[in-house]
Amino acid sequence: MFDEIVSLINEIGKLHQDFSHNFFKGHIAYDYNLKKTRVDKVLQETSYDETFISLVDDYIEELSYWLIFLEFDSESLILETRFRGKNKESALNKLYYYRVGKSDPTIPVQKCLNDLLGFRIIINNAINYDCLLDKIKRSDKLNIKLFRPYVRTDKNYKGIHLYVKSDNNHYFPWEIQIWQKSDEISNERSHRNHKEKRQYINWTEIYKEYQRKE
Repeated sequence: MFDEIVSLINEIGKLHQDFSHNFFKGHIAYDYNLKKTRVDKVLQETSYDETFISLVDDYIEELSYWLIFLEFDSESLILETRFRGKNKESALNKLYYYRVGKSDPTIPVQKCLNDLLGFRIIINNAINYDCLLDKIKRSDKLNIKLFRPYVRTDKNYKGIHLYVKSDNNHYFPWEIQIWQKSDEISNERSHRNHKEKRQYINWTEIYKEYQRKE
């Protein structure tokens, strides 16, 4: 089981590298260091960085088309794999939430838009998240660089979160979550509750209002 988890992480890292390289090779006009670019610089209270929003729009559009043909699955009887991409409205609502709903809107875009594509690995066996993450980080079979790997635990949620972004801070990270099957229901419920906190945000209306002012 463990070797297959590492193999899946490596595969996701390779997919991320290939997609990101091909996308930005065709979009050389976009030159944002997402580790240094702040949320409040691309989205102000009454205006936004049009070039950056176009980058997000183009990225999601091309990613959505690419996902139609993506074949990613585990043949293991004890592992399940899933993936999903954000749509434009969801991504920009999250960006706006970080701009007005967080205590620090100077957070780098890299930490906000870090899940334009997300993968979940569901493990049917009982596991210890801390031990598993430690083994993943120490594995000599891991051939990609992990970004911000951590175990997230709160009252209703338990799981491993980690991100892949290669060594290029111009690439949007992708998220990998690793869950134990027995935590799936509570994790899904926690995820829905978290999204409901941002329901008051309607980027579409904000965007339309700005366009009318223009």
